[in-house]
Amino acid sequence: MVTTTRSNRCGMLKIFVIAGVLGLWSADLALAQRRVPVRHARRGHVVRVLPRGHASVTVRGVRGHSVGGTFYRPHSRRHVVVAPPVGARVAVLPRGAVRVTRRGISYYRHHNVHYRPVISNGTTIFFVARL
Repeated sequence: MVTTTRSNRCGMLKIFVIAGVLGLWSADLALAQRRVPVRHARRGHVVRVLPRGHASVTVRGVRGHSVGGTFYRPHSRRHVVVAPPVGARVAVLPRGAVRVTRRGISYYRHHNVHYRPVISNGTTIFFVARL
């Protein structure tokens, strides 16, 4: 028979509460990091308001915005979807990109845009390349 004192029960309760909170927190992180399919707007599509989470980017002196692999350029108080500029850095390839080899170098192609993989600090990133 195991006997517990009141202080032991309080200590065990604290452990269960902390474990429960950590469990919920890790579940929330897992959901946040889950890949969600993103629908990419077609080039030439014009939007009045940029999507939530966009970032301002400047590539070779050209300013624009990027979100989820889609690039936007300002156009008379609106924004138009454009091809990624050559030299842009992309963390994740667009869905449906296929691996191709040109002159012995591996690239990924999606809608006639080529991405070259580069390992930086142990992480693979992709640069938009001109072929």
